[in-house]
Amino acid sequence: MNVLPLDSIIDLFEEVVEKNAEKIAIDDGISAWSYRDLADEIKKVATHLQHLHLPKNQPIAMALPAGSPWIIVALAVLKAGHFYVPIDPSFPEARNHLILRKSAPSILIIAEASQFQSGELEIPIHRYDPPFQLPISLASPAPAIHPAQEIAMIIYTSGSTGEPRGVIQTQRSVIHGAQRRAKLQEITASDRMTWFYSPSVKGTEYNVFGALLNGASLFQKRLGQQDDILFPWILEKEITVFHSIASFFRLWARTLKNEDLKNSSHLRLLILGGEKVLASDAELFSQKFPSRAKLFTALGSTETGTVASLPYEKLQSLDSGDVPIGWAVDGIELRIVTDAKEPVATGVEGRLMVRSRFISPGYWKEDSTDFARSVNDISLIEFLSADICRRTHDGLIIHCGRADSRVKVNGYLVNLHEVERTILQNEAVSEVIARVENEDQMVVFYITKFDRHEDLTPWIETRLPSHMRPKILVQMSQWPRL
Repeated sequence: MNVLPLDSIIDLFEEVVEKNAEKIAIDDGISAWSYRDLADEIKKVATHLQHLHLPKNQPIAMALPAGSPWIIVALAVLKAGHFYVPIDPSFPEARNHLILRKSAPSILIIAEASQFQSGELEIPIHRYDPPFQLPISLASPAPAIHPAQEIAMIIYTSGSTGEPRGVIQTQRSVIHGAQRRAKLQEITASDRMTWFYSPSVKGTEYNVFGALLNGASLFQKRLGQQDDILFPWILEKEITVFHSIASFFRLWARTLKNEDLKNSSHLRLLILGGEKVLASDAELFSQKFPSRAKLFTALGSTETGTVASLPYEKLQSLDSGDVPIGWAVDGIELRIVTDAKEPVATGVEGRLMVRSRFISPGYWKEDSTDFARSVNDISLIEFLSADICRRTHDGLIIHCGRADSRVKVNGYLVNLHEVERTILQNEAVSEVIARVENEDQMVVFYITKFDRHEDLTPWIETRLPSHMRPKILVQMSQWPRL
C-alpha cells in the first residue's frame, strides 16, 4: 500500500462528498441522506460543538443508536476538532456508566427519544434529533486541523464486563482501515453495503468509514429474533456487500432456500468477520449465494483492525473444519512468537504479534504490556495479541485458539472469567463455570449450589449485555471429578 496521505478523516470524507453529492450516503430505514445533505447537517452540528468551547483533551460521549444521527454526530465531533466515545444505549446501564467514568467525557450526546442518563456522574447532556436547528447568530469557525496521529475515537472492548478497556483509534488507523477495505474487497462508490453492528464496537467503525470514505452507500438495519424479512430487504435495497458475523450468517443462511439469492444480480461479496469462520460456513455460502459472489474472511481486533485476509480462490480447498485466516495485509507485519516475544519456528504454535504504523497506539488512560514501540523503529507499534497461531511453509497463518479466557460470541469479545465473577456476585451462587459451546456460539453456565433458579435470569439481565447472557443454565449437584 502507498504511503498514507496526511489528509484527515473529514478531509477525505469531504472529497468523497464532492464526487458523490447526490448519491445516498446512509439509509437507516427511517430516513435516507445524500452525501451533500449529510455533509450540510454535519457542518451545522460541528459548528454548534465548536461554539461550546469544549476541552480538546477529553472525548465527547455519544449514546446514540446505530443510524443516520449516529453518523452525523460522529463526523461532526471529528469536524469540530474533537474525538468521541461511542456507547450503545441498549447495553446495561451499569456497564455504560462504567465506560463514562473511565473515559471522563466533557459532554454526553443522546437521542431525543433516548432515556439514557449519566447517573451520578453529572456529565452535561445534549440532545440531538435531526434536523438540527442552528441559531443564525453562530458563525462557522475555522476548520479543525487533524494530525494523522491524533485520536479519532475510543472504542471500549465489549468483552470485559467488570473492566472494559478503551482502545484508542487514530486518524491514521481509521483511514488505513478504509483504504485496506477498498483494496482487499474492491469497495467502490457503486457499492451498497450493510450495517448490522452495535454502534459501540469496532465493526461499526469498519462499516461506516469503510463505506463513507470510499463513496459507497450504507444501509443500516436492526436485526431481531425473526429475520425472515432480511432476504427481501437485501433484494429491495440491491445490496452488493453483505457484512455479518459468522454465527449470525450460519443461522440465517440455513433458513434460505437455495434459489432465494441465486438469481440476485447485485450481491457480489459476503464478508464474515468478528469470530472464527468454519468450513461449513464456506459450504453454506456456496450453496446459498450467487455463483458470481465472493467470500471474504479475515482476522482482526479492536486494537489492530484487519491484519490478515484470505484470497477468495483459496476457499475452494479446505482440509480442516476451520477456515485459515490467510496472509498479512499491506501495512501490517505479523510474527508468531513466544510469551517472551521470541520467534518460533514455522509450523510451531505461538502468540500472534502485530507490527504496524496503522494500529492503535494503546488503551485510553491505561498502561499495558500488550503494546510497545519497536526497538529498531519507534514509529512502529507492536501489539502482542492473545491469539494463538501457526504459520505454514507458504506463509499461510492458521488460527489455533486464544491464550486467555476471552472468546468470541456472536462477534463480541467475551472474557469468561469476568462473566463468572459477575455471576458470583449473586449471594445465592457459590460456584459457576461459563463456557461457549457448539458452532452457534452459545454461552452455557454450569452452576452448583443454587437454590433460587427462577430469580437468576432477571438478575443476570441487569448486569450482562445480551450476547454475554447464558442461553442454557445447567444446574449440577457437584462438579465432575477426574
